[in-house]
This record gives sequence, structure tokens and C-alpha cells, in this order.
Amino acid sequence: MEYANQTPRIEAAQVALGREPADMVITGGTLVNVYTGEYYPADIAVKGTRIAYVGDVSHTIGENTKRIDAAGCYLCPGMIETHQHVGGSQLTMTEFAKAVLAHGTTGIITDFYEIGIARGKKAIRFCLDEMKKTPLKPIYQVASQIYVQNGPFGNSGQVSAEDLFELLSYPECIGISEWPVSMMTEKDEVVLKLLEETLRQGKRNLGHDSETPEKTLQAYCCLGHSSTHECVECSEAVDRARLGLAIMTRQGTAARDIDNMSKTLVEKKLDSSNFMICTDEEEVAELYSLGHLDYKVRGMIERGVDPMTAVQMASIRAARYAGVDDDMGGIAPGRIADILIVLDLPRFAIGTVIANGEIVAVNYRYTGSMQAPKYPDFAYQTVQLPKKAMCAGDFAVDAPRDAGTAKVHVIGQRNGLLVTEARTAVLPVENGKVLTDREQDILKVTKVDRYQTSRKWGVGFVQGFGLKEGAMGNTWNGQKEDIFIVGACEQDMAVVANRLQELGGGFVAACHGKVVAEVALPLFGLLSEKPFEELVGEVLGFNKVIRDMGCTFDGPMTQLALMGVPVEIGTLKMSEFGLVDVWEGKRIDVVIE
Repeated sequence: MEYANQTPRIEAAQVALGREPADMVITGGTLVNVYTGEYYPADIAVKGTRIAYVGDVSHTIGENTKRIDAAGCYLCPGMIETHQHVGGSQLTMTEFAKAVLAHGTTGIITDFYEIGIARGKKAIRFCLDEMKKTPLKPIYQVASQIYVQNGPFGNSGQVSAEDLFELLSYPECIGISEWPVSMMTEKDEVVLKLLEETLRQGKRNLGHDSETPEKTLQAYCCLGHSSTHECVECSEAVDRARLGLAIMTRQGTAARDIDNMSKTLVEKKLDSSNFMICTDEEEVAELYSLGHLDYKVRGMIERGVDPMTAVQMASIRAARYAGVDDDMGGIAPGRIADILIVLDLPRFAIGTVIANGEIVAVNYRYTGSMQAPKYPDFAYQTVQLPKKAMCAGDFAVDAPRDAGTAKVHVIGQRNGLLVTEARTAVLPVENGKVLTDREQDILKVTKVDRYQTSRKWGVGFVQGFGLKEGAMGNTWNGQKEDIFIVGACEQDMAVVANRLQELGGGFVAACHGKVVAEVALPLFGLLSEKPFEELVGEVLGFNKVIRDMGCTFDGPMTQLALMGVPVEIGTLKMSEFGLVDVWEGKRIDVVIE
């Protein structure tokens, strides 16, 4: 894969031979050699964007060579994110790059799928090009979800079959992202042909195998399934590692799997060479408070994983998986100069981040200069309600008979889990309508089509959010990026829906008939135009308001969002057509009796 504006290797070779001076040398540090698993003193010479020499670099130093003293520090390669949906960060590609570069992430495997669902391949191309202009190097995968989306339960209609194959042909593309198991059993002709073409081109198939039975999983592997980020339990990681799958240890806002995956490596003593690290989804507030891959490496070390292993998982193993290890993933001659100067290896405290041969961050603060582009008109006004305005009555659930109570299906939501539970409850009925029950923590939930394709919305019940009053909602949620709202009051749910349309997307909370907090995300209904720090302040303020309203989740918007994926991840989920039993693959009535 070629990266723009990279120094020709011949120039680095001239420095290695001592014929030309290095632009920069880093001296006095201890090299973390991810190729051999060794630690030893070594200096690094850099020419432009590439590493020219590792070892005694005295022969490369010229009059104008910049010197960096790394005495007492460790020299680690820049880290590579193996699976993250950048649309879930609420940041533009420029601001996202600034934020993660400050924490040592210099490359990312991503698919821009939310952005593609909202506005198609032109939006993907725009955001990919925007990220390429930053020091953060994108490694692109085609998201099959942009075409499949929620299957019979909703599609934005923004991506055609032809678009999928064009995206696969991009020179930045290494394969498919999250090719779904269901496409194997349902025999979707387009997606099967996409898989066939991916394998024909020698590209990767990053699968999506949540809760997959063994026979189905092994059949899936026969079709080129190469990695998984869905391991939650130790047993899942062991079973999949035995099948040759690369394990992407996930730690993000929606799923926190480092505890169990660390235990798998430490207690089971598995060969860790096929283990990596990923984020999947991370809200901007968590990125601000915890960091990015750095805190995951730190977490692995704290749980007993050897520091060298943790660093390898975040660097060379990711590069090899993506097929970019000739350029990235290690500190060696000819590689791109992505280097972390780490002050304390066990605590993985990063002092300086060098990307493309330039210092871009010091003490977790981005120090470079980047400017966001002018965003095209098609990025705006992507949120349209099915009707001119929503009202409280739109979220009513009819009782089947004249009785004081009704038994209903309830989506059970738990903090930090993507998988929901199928629960039932008995709820009060008044004037022929089934009501919420705050004593049982049972609220209304709705998913509303925002593209005017179906012009429908589904309504059901959810347990676990903890709201005592009001409602909250967003326009970012998995697979179709619709309007998604949970609330204790139907009137407040209507206020949220209407305000989300006015904003062009975002997060909104309402109480007693008024908007009480909001975060505007006008770009594709997913991203803010504001700088990272400013957006963080807004989101933290928003989260405080909804916590004051009773919400107990660590990542409330992510927990809400992933409840709207009625395919691939069980068990009960909400769609614009109503409540869905994921594994049965069909819509079910909310009211049982």
C-alpha cells in the first residue's frame, strides 16, 4: 500500500550509508524490538518520513540534524488500531486524528461505514481523503453493512451493489470489514460475490461472528473469515484461536473485553502471536478521559500480560495482519518513522509521539498543525422525520384487551455489553395503552427512519437505562444510523425527535416538555464540526444531565446506539418496523397478552 508524501527509500538508504545526513536522530533510548522480543540500547536516524538507521547513528549526524535525547526512555513503534468505527467518535477525521495521535496511535484499520450509510460512497471517499491528509494513516476496509444494513428491517438506500465493488478496488482497501455470518446462510448473491472477489484479489475478510455456533463458525472460516473482535469469554477466544483466527482484543465504550482476554493469555498460556487490540466503538468523552490504544496496552500489562507482548499486539501484529508491515508496525530501516518515546514501559506512559518523522504530540497533547477541510453540502441535512413533526401519541403501545395490565417483551440492557437479553414484564394499562413502569426501570424505546425510505418507526420497551424522567436520543446507531430514543415520557420523546431533525443530527435530552441538553452533530448526523476539546466539554455536559435524570450507563449513547442493531448481535433489538428477535430473524409483537 502506498502512502502520500512518503520519503523515497533511496534517500533513507543514502543516510544509512553515511552519504547524506539524517534529518533527525533519537539517542540514548532502549529499543523495544517487536520483531525479536528484545530490549537493548539503540539510536534511531530518520530521513524525512522514514527510518534510515537503527543502532550507532553517529555517522548520520550532520550540522543541521535535529537531536532528541531519549535517555532513560523506551522506543516503541507507533500503534495500529485494528478495528474501529470512526463515526462513533463524533469527531471529524481531522479532529479524530489529532485525538488519537496524541495517545500514540499512528495507523487505523477502519471502514467509514456509518458515514457511507448516511451519504454513500462519495462520503466515504471524502472522509478517507481527509484522513489521508493527516499523520494518521488509514487502512481501509469495505463495510458490507453499508449495503446490507438491517436487511429486511431497514436500509438507507445510499449504497448500491456496484458501489461495493468500486470501494473494494480502492488502492487503500485491504478487504471486507465485518462480513456477516447471516450472508452465508441466507446466500445473499451480492455479498457472496463481494467475498469471492475479495479473496480473488488476495484481500482480507474481517468477519463478524458474535454468538456463532461451532459448525456455523467453522463453515464461516472456510469462506476466508480471518479475524474476530467478538470474543467476550475466555472460551470463545480459545476456540477461535484454535481455528487460526486472529483475535482482536476489544476494549471500547460498548464492550470491555480486556479482563477476559488478558486472562486467556496469562492463565491459558496461549501463543499470543495471533492476538491484537481494537476499540470497535469509543465515545469522544471516553477517548478524552481514558485515551486510545495506550490505555488498552496499559490495561493488558496491569492484568499480567508481558509488556513486550502488549506492545507487539498493538503494533507489528496489527501491521502483519493488514499486510502493511513493510511500512508500519516496527522500528527498522525503511519503515515509516512512527515512533513513541515511552517514559515508563510498565505504565506505558508516552512522553513524545513521532509520526511520519515529525513530532506530533508531547505529554498527550497534539502539537502539530492540521486544518479541517470545507465539508460538502451533501454532508448536511441528513435527518428527515417520517412526518412533519412527531407527537406523544406516535409512541403509544396499544393494549390487546380491556385489562389493567399487559405482559410484554422487554429488551434487557446491561452496562458495557452489546448483547441484550430477552425479558418479559407485566406493565400497567391505562385508556387502552401500555405504560412505562419506572419502579421496574422499564422505559419506552423507539427507532425512527431518518431517510424517508420506509417512513416508519417502531416502539417497544427496554429495561436497564435507569431514567427516572424525560427522554434522550441520538442519530448515531449501528447499521442504519436512524433516530433512536429511550424515554420515560412520550411527550419528551417527541420533543427529542423533533429537535434532532432541527439540528440535522446529534444527541438531545428533554424533560418536562423542553430540551435540557443537546450536542449538534450536523455532518452526516454523526459528526461535530467543533474541535476535540470543545466537543468533549459539550458531551460531558450532556452526559451529566442525563445522569442527573437517572441514566446509569458509562457510555449512554453507545449503549443506546447498539440496541438498534437488529441483526448479527442478539438477542432482542429494535428496528423501524418494530421489535426484532435477532436469532429468529423476524419481527415479534411487543405485547404478549
